[in-house]
Amino acid sequence: LVRTFMRPLSVATLSDVDAAFEVMEREATEVMAGADVDGHLQMSRFVDLRYEGQSYELTLALPVDADPNGRIASLIEAFASEHERTYGHASRTDPIGLVNLRLTAGLRSAAARTGGRSVLAQRGATGSRDAWFGRAHGLLSTPVIGRADLDERARPGPLLVDEYDATTLVPPGATARLDDHQDIVIATAAGR
Repeated sequence: LVRTFMRPLSVATLSDVDAAFEVMEREATEVMAGADVDGHLQMSRFVDLRYEGQSYELTLALPVDADPNGRIASLIEAFASEHERTYGHASRTDPIGLVNLRLTAGLRSAAARTGGRSVLAQRGATGSRDAWFGRAHGLLSTPVIGRADLDERARPGPLLVDEYDATTLVPPGATARLDDHQDIVIATAAGR
């Protein structure tokens, strides 16, 4: 969940931040209700911060320190460090503004985790779809396969490898195969 929250970062705004997150947590609990009877809901709070006057922000985890002064000091230090790492400069004295509040909520299953990757997408996806490959190749009718149709042998492109959550495009002149970890490896003509 994301909520716009345009305020200066200060000890005085922390109670408003906490109250807003409590509302968001109740909403997340309602949304996730009944999703997994064996799991429990885990939530994490994040804030988007920026120096006053900037048009871009950085997302940081909200510290859980009970002392408001400690929380603000931790946020200022974390923001300055991340700003330095990302943009090459930082200030620990320039005013910082809150932009958004972000809450992530997820269910952690009580069941033991098993090793390995998730089951590959269904084998035997069939058909074709038109795909644009730039001026050199234009619009091509492109075979569609499932990820499980790939193995260690290189399959020539063009291909569309469909999965439940993604589609991988293999351009003409390239090949696709699965490696030992079941990752898709695409080799271009330049890389062979």
